[in-house]
Order: sequence, then C-alpha cells, then structure tokens
Amino acid sequence: MNLAALVERLRKIPPRELAAPVSAIGCTALLLVGMLRRLPLSIDFTDESFSTALAYRFALGDRPFIDEINSAQTAALILTPFVWAFIKLTHSTAGIMLFTRLLFVVFRLALAATVFATLKRYASWPLALVTSLVCLVFVPGSIPNIGYNVLGSGFLAMGAFVAVRRFGGARDRRALFWAGVCNGLATLAYPPLLVPAALLGIVVLLLSEKEVLSAFGEYVAGGALVVACVAPLLFMAGAHNLRVMVELGTTLAPKAPSKLFDLVLAIWAHSPVSVWVLPALGVVIAALRIRPAWALWVLPLFVSALTLAFPAGVLSQFSVVIYAGLFAPLFLVVLWDQPFCRALFFVVWVPSAIAGLVTAYTSSNGEINAAIGLFPGSILFVVYEALAVERLAREAGPDGVVDARVSPLMQLGPAIVIFSMLARYSYSVYRDGAVQDLTVAVTSGPFRGLSTTPEHAAVSAEVESIFQKYERPDGKVLAYWDFPAAYLFTKMRPAGNTVWMTPLADQGALVAYYRGRINGAGFSMKLKSSAKGATPLDHFLESSGHELEATPSFLVVGEPGPAPR
Repeated sequence: MNLAALVERLRKIPPRELAAPVSAIGCTALLLVGMLRRLPLSIDFTDESFSTALAYRFALGDRPFIDEINSAQTAALILTPFVWAFIKLTHSTAGIMLFTRLLFVVFRLALAATVFATLKRYASWPLALVTSLVCLVFVPGSIPNIGYNVLGSGFLAMGAFVAVRRFGGARDRRALFWAGVCNGLATLAYPPLLVPAALLGIVVLLLSEKEVLSAFGEYVAGGALVVACVAPLLFMAGAHNLRVMVELGTTLAPKAPSKLFDLVLAIWAHSPVSVWVLPALGVVIAALRIRPAWALWVLPLFVSALTLAFPAGVLSQFSVVIYAGLFAPLFLVVLWDQPFCRALFFVVWVPSAIAGLVTAYTSSNGEINAAIGLFPGSILFVVYEALAVERLAREAGPDGVVDARVSPLMQLGPAIVIFSMLARYSYSVYRDGAVQDLTVAVTSGPFRGLSTTPEHAAVSAEVESIFQKYERPDGKVLAYWDFPAAYLFTKMRPAGNTVWMTPLADQGALVAYYRGRINGAGFSMKLKSSAKGATPLDHFLESSGHELEATPSFLVVGEPGPAPR
C-alpha cells in the first residue's frame, strides 16, 4: 500500500475511532522522550561501572571464573559480546557507559514488545501498547544499565509472557522453547532465579492437557541451550574456582532475614495498607460487575492510590513494584472465568511470587529486593487492570461494544502507573548529585556524553590523567577500594582477582593473585576516601612498591619488580 492510499484510508476512519490509537501512540512517544532525556544524567563509579567493567575485563581476554571471582560475573557474560563489539568498532572505551545505557533501553523495548505481542491477542492493540510500556519504566535503583537486576528481572518477565502463549487457548508450539531460553538467561544473570524457572517447568507439566512430556521437553530444551553455551567456561574453571566464587558471594550477600516467615511479613510491610483492605478492595472490584460503567473511573483511582502511596526516592520504584505484584490477583474476581487470565495467574504470577521471596532471601538488601522477582507480577497488575476495564466497558456498552468516545479512558490506569514510575526515576539519582546539580557534561573517557556534578567530573578527569601518565600496554592496574570505574579508562587488564575490590574479601587470596601478575610495568591506585586503616594489601604495596603520585582523590603506587620465582 502506497502512502497516498494509506492517507486516504485513514481519512475514511471516523475521528472518534482514532482517539484510542492516537492517545496510545502519544503516550508511547512521550514516555520514550522522557526516558531518553533522563538517560545521560548522572554517573556512578560503583555498581553501574562494575557491571560494564566485568564485561570489559572479559572482552580484553581475562577468563571468567578464573581471573574474576565475583558471582555477578554471570550477568556480565551476557553483556560481554556487546562490549567486545563496541571496543572493536571504536578502538577505545570513550562513551561506553552511554552505549550500555542505550542497550538498557533496547532491552526494555524488547521486553515491552514481548508483552505487547502476547497481550494484543486478547485486548485492543492501543490498550495493549500502553499497558506494555510499564516494562520500560522500572529502573532498579535508578541505574539504567545492563546489570544482574535488570537482566534477571527482564528475562524472567520475558520468559513468563512468552510461555503463556502456549496456554489460554493460544497453543503457540514454539513458545515454551523460547520461554526456556529466556529463563535460562534469567538464571545466568541472577542464579537464584533457577528456583522460579524450575517452578515454571512444573506449571507447564500441570497445565499441559495434551502432549505433556513434549511441552515440558521443549521448555527444558530452551534452558539446556543456555547451559550448553556456559558449560565449557564452568568446566575450564574447575570446582575450586567456582567454590571460591560462591563463598565470596555468600560473604558479601548474607541471607537476611534468616527466617522465611519474617521475610514474608517484611515484604507485606511494603504495602501501605492494613490487611483488611485487601479483601475490601476485592469486594469493590467484584461489585463493578453490577455497575460495570463505573470501572472506567474506579479502577484508575485504585491504581492512583498505588502510585501515590510511597515517598519518592531511589528505592521508591521497588516499593511500587512489590505492592503491584502482591495486589495483581485482586482483579481475578472479575477475570477468573477467562482462560487467558487464569493462565496468566499460574504462568506469570505464581513463579513471580516465589521469585520475589528468592531474590529477597538471597540479597543483602533484604525484603526490598523482592521487587526484582516480583517484577513480572507487577506487569501483570497493569495487564489485569487493563483487561478488567476493557471487559467491564464492553459489558456496559450497547451490544457488548465499547463506545469509541470513551475507549481512550481505558488507557488511564496503565498511563498513571507508567508516568508516575517515570517521574520517580527522572528525579532520583544513584550515588551522584541531585538532578538539578548535574550540570557538567563529560567530554572524554568512558563517561563521555553523560552529565554529572563538578565534583564527579573532577574525579573522572583525575583518573583519565593518571592513565595518560602511567598507562603501559604490557602492565596491569589495580584499583581499590570500591572503585571499579577505573578499569574502564584503560586497555590495561586488571591486576586483581575482581574488578570490585573490597576490604571484605579474602585479602590473602587478593595479594597472592596480584603477586603472580607483577612484572614491574603496572601500578595501583587507591581511592583515598574508600578505606579506613591499613589492610594486608596496603602493607604489601607500601613495603614493596614506590609512590608515583598523590592526586586529590588517589594514591598512585608503582609495581615492585617482577616477583621472585
């Protein structure tokens, strides 16, 4: 169809029927503009840089599970091919952090497209489009990058919304294989998510009415493909290195709280209402079957209460996601008779609820990290709200048809969630100044293209200056403590056994690894403000190295000569 024919076809559509598509496309454009405007603001020398530094280390040739002992490296394996391609094309790391932030947007768009493709089979496409946009706006910790939280929660949600295509009347035969691939990647990014991934396999067995073993085999085959790609790396690493990685992970991320019952109560405490409100809201939603026309206003008000219940802040999105995930099944009081909605409950919500317990239990952040596992459930909250409003609107309309003049109102609930989450993200910053203080544009180095405070810009310039003076291709660099960003400024490979050096790790193993890689050409740089008191590493460097420079933020020490054999 040529452009003229398309224009003529659009002119024949009554204006009232264009209202819903136009509002849906407008919401999409406005959200993308908001996300892209926020994307270059702030820099983080720790968590965000760490995710990219891990992948960069492997792109330079270091060996996973051997040279690197941090358990977060499994997520970096997914990012490594993209970082490797960036380095090969640009021949530097300049702008690499902006590049990985753009990857974050692309990944979230892929998730939104997955949810949209699933939902549009059961709802009008404008409503499905607006609803799927919720996938874009959850930015864990206001860190818009490809880390284990983003990859784990994203692939878990993607796998669930792909798997549900096999049930609820759709019978998509390829869905379970791709769901297995997605959950395999979720487990690779965030290993404890193996539990909900396995649970989904059990759900597949229970829901498959015919060809049960075939359906289960397809799901397992998808996960096995991911295992087959990673298995050679695990085999080369050996049991000892893998045990060291697990031991470090349990040291840095103790299981808290220790009792599962306490954990459940702590997660529920994030809901800003008393226990009695839950059945009361269920009664209100059920009562809408008597007055279905009211749903266009009542349910968005319910959603508004969700979005306004928590104060703003870096972790406020976590609380909203937990709340939405817990409350999603409420809508089943008007949706349970629909096979697709029942399938969504078993395939999406049940594994997500277990995933919330798992991510909270295995994280040092405790119950707040339940949001990572509950992310698919929070998407389901918005999906259920949209489906409930559309169904009730049809029941209220003449002959079961939604009045085109009010159809845009069905998008109100999802839009409230989306733009409130965007506002929370837009005005919260992780480990940098307030948004209004991010006034300095970084023009060189890995943070090129990002804006930050004058103080952080000065630190970035310091690091760049240090490498301009002392970088040697045949040497290695050691950056400590808690400053993984340093490795992104150079092609020198890390001299430590992890790119996030922390005094809590095994100092003996660190010094032993470092001593084995000394050749006299490298240097170490210590962030002055990051450690209190001396450590075994400090003692070793002070006794055997030689000071090169002391900048306002760093102490730079040259390597001693080659280690004796």
